[in-house]
Amino acid sequence: AAGLKTLEIYERDGVLAQATALGEIASAYMSEWSSRYAIVKQVRTSGLLIGVDFFASEDHEERWWTSRAVRSRMLDNGVWAISDRESTIRLYPSLVMDKDVLLEGLSIMEEAIQWVSTHGQTVGDSPGWPSGVAGF
Repeated sequence: AAGLKTLEIYERDGVLAQATALGEIASAYMSEWSSRYAIVKQVRTSGLLIGVDFFASEDHEERWWTSRAVRSRMLDNGVWAISDRESTIRLYPSLVMDKDVLLEGLSIMEEAIQWVSTHGQTVGDSPGWPSGVAGF
């Protein structure tokens, strides 16, 4: 009964159409990051399942330090993302998020990528890892 009611609400409120539209916006917004920023290896999207994979910085062999530096900058500016000692930052935005909020979050992520691309990062110069799995 709960599952059927959830599907009914999704249909009534246009959740899937909204999520599809937001996924297309995110994909278009991030489409050139791998050619624009030397540290971005790949951007992957499947709807609102988003992953940005990074190259190692010139200073360090470990690719996950680059993603950690980007994620730390994002956290400092109000965007939560996941990169649990991986070279990929993962985002799982809300399916019903307002378009402007999505674009603000992606803008903050891009600023973080640009900042780390320009300033680099220092191994160990990041906050502790918050736990949990949530998007922004």
